[in-house]
Amino acid sequence: MRRVRTVPAQHYRKAAPAEMLARLRPLAAAAGITRLADLTGLDRIGLPVFQAVRPMARSLAVSMGKGAHPAIARISALVESIELHRAETIEGDGNFRPARAHEAALWARVPMAPGQPGLFDGDRPREWLAGHDLVGGGGMAVPLEMVSMDLARDVAPDIRQSSNGLASGADRDEAIVAALLELLEREGRARWLERPHAAKRATRIALGAIPDRRIRAALARIAHAGLRLMAWDIGEGIGVPAYYCALVEMDRAATLVLPPGVGSACHPDPAAALMAAIGEAAQARIMFIAGARDDLEDEDYRDPAGKRLGIAKETLAFEPDGAQPFPAGPPWVAGDAVELRDRLTERCRDAGADAIVCVDLGGGASGLATVKLLAPGFGDHERPSAFA
Repeated sequence: MRRVRTVPAQHYRKAAPAEMLARLRPLAAAAGITRLADLTGLDRIGLPVFQAVRPMARSLAVSMGKGAHPAIARISALVESIELHRAETIEGDGNFRPARAHEAALWARVPMAPGQPGLFDGDRPREWLAGHDLVGGGGMAVPLEMVSMDLARDVAPDIRQSSNGLASGADRDEAIVAALLELLEREGRARWLERPHAAKRATRIALGAIPDRRIRAALARIAHAGLRLMAWDIGEGIGVPAYYCALVEMDRAATLVLPPGVGSACHPDPAAALMAAIGEAAQARIMFIAGARDDLEDEDYRDPAGKRLGIAKETLAFEPDGAQPFPAGPPWVAGDAVELRDRLTERCRDAGADAIVCVDLGGGASGLATVKLLAPGFGDHERPSAFA
């Protein structure tokens, strides 16, 4: 293997926040985004969270974004909304056909989501999109319905639409890196959720000994707000740092109005991964407060005290801190986005994925490339992992 110059993995993105925001403004208008709102002040933590509103969306009209700085949170919200718009408006070639034998075998490996009546039916005629396999190389056709986020479209019962693996970047390689990190995060979380209670408890992070200044500042904000943060290492089996976090109210149960805010993230730099997971949990709290997300349901708000106790019982989180030390070594490193893309693809393959199919959703010439990656067998928010 050739020797490469290594830089911290978080530096793989080429565009500075100000440059990326300038690129996004015309794209946001073309996608139908009418409002970008700062929701940070709705909660008392103070971690930046923004909301992009797209009234004519065919999936989510409200997209959330978070980040260490307001500019990053703005970018996060806008990019999520733009990439959903691109996935909503993608079209097939209009030709319907059953799956070929190798296609049927591959897509039947996608685990079933709750309520899904059966695995992929290779005999059903459907539209297809051209994709490229990052692991084995070569082309691989993808069912249009596995990529489309147009929730107004009639979808075959053997497919559950999902945005997992939908990501963007300044160019195609950056977009693929972001999508690979999301696939690995969801797979790590799906595996962690299947572990016995004792094994989960052993992964709880000792937050009090973390030296990173960004994390310590976030922990201080959380404590000052009267909340408790719990974090668990969910990276076992995926080979990249990944963490799952929960933010819970510490007041007496009678005053609780919010369920715990939870979030997870994956990144080659452990500190960046944990900060992103904390941000996801803070974003979830503000999502509950704002109440504007299309996918929120009454059940999400029901019995917040019981949900808090459920997290405590699940992990025996009554003690003030966890036992697992946070990694003290240097970040997992790689070269540019191309080299990081290749290393993350290797991690996916080592985790069990013998195919990762990439569909280009365009936009590269505009300065924001969007892709959809699918790793049959990997878990997500709904589906269990086939490799757990």
